[in-house]
Amino acid sequence: MSSERVSKTTSQKPNQHHEPITLALPIQESNSKCYNCQVKDAAAVCIGCYDSFCIDCIAAHRQKTLNDFGETIYDSDLFQALFRPSMPDKTVATSTLKLDPFSIKRKIDKWEEDLRSKVEMIANTARSDLYARIHDRYETIFKRYSPIREKNFDREKARRYIEQKLPSIKENLCGINSVIEDLPGTKSIRFESDKIDLVDKMKIVTIDDRASRANPKSRPQTGHSETELNLLEINKLSQAPFKKIENLGNGRAIGASDKFIVYTDDNDLCMIELSKPYRVVIPLQGVRDVCWCPEADYFIALTKKHVHILNPNTNELHPVDKIKLSSEGELWRCTYASDSGTLLLCYSQRGSPIEEWKLNSLKKTNFWEAP
Repeated sequence: MSSERVSKTTSQKPNQHHEPITLALPIQESNSKCYNCQVKDAAAVCIGCYDSFCIDCIAAHRQKTLNDFGETIYDSDLFQALFRPSMPDKTVATSTLKLDPFSIKRKIDKWEEDLRSKVEMIANTARSDLYARIHDRYETIFKRYSPIREKNFDREKARRYIEQKLPSIKENLCGINSVIEDLPGTKSIRFESDKIDLVDKMKIVTIDDRASRANPKSRPQTGHSETELNLLEINKLSQAPFKKIENLGNGRAIGASDKFIVYTDDNDLCMIELSKPYRVVIPLQGVRDVCWCPEADYFIALTKKHVHILNPNTNELHPVDKIKLSSEGELWRCTYASDSGTLLLCYSQRGSPIEEWKLNSLKKTNFWEAP
């Protein structure tokens, strides 16, 4: 039998099919869980990473992918050749380049991070308020439930009793809750949201250097703007605070950044991240003062004999051995001078001098005697 070579053409008979083609399209996967949340069933597959996502998470993943692709411009050879050699030192506060992508991008990222932190702080404060309202309702129910009321249980014993007996007393507790709901004096709890005024709006602006030189008044101000100085309105100080710290103990030192609060509580150094409901306790006795160093991104904690550095991102505390105690007595107060990147120290005795220490080199650079 002779063999024939059949040439491929674009025309096909009705009963013929084209060669199978594999397409990476969203598909239903009922037996798979979402790669992101690990809870809901996967509904789609990303054709880029081939991970499976639920309906809720696929949109967020798509947006993240778009953002990640936007970062590739900073890795291109042309960008590296033009801007990487002139990348300014992170310790330099202001760049002198007319187009400095690295400096602008850092400021954009910091602005976004600060705004996200503030929104999280507001939301967590509202959640904490909601938790408090729920526990108030629990206590009201417990006080009305006769077995707990007759035995005069405290809060912890009442909680354990409820956990043990809940299957058998659930209907009774639900009935008490219904009675409380129907009482005329029971106030309703609702969620309300107000528009947030973003005082510090962010945008990229173009500045004509020639006009700035011709009219010095039009130059960008390096200090605080009038808007920033007016943020503290005395007539609004009666509003509820964003964050409230209970039971400070005998501590007298406190320092804060835009994300953290560090304070002393008896013999401990305590740190609170404003976007989280709990605190971190770091054993350190005799803390007299705390200050924040924004350029270095850490706190300074001062004891009688030593200067300590607290990294709020890692919760690590280290003594600064190169800053030696002088013969003037015990350390008393500290403050950070952001314009010069120096730490100012004074001592506990009357008429104490002021010492200036450069933090990047840990050398004493100046000394002022009391008048």
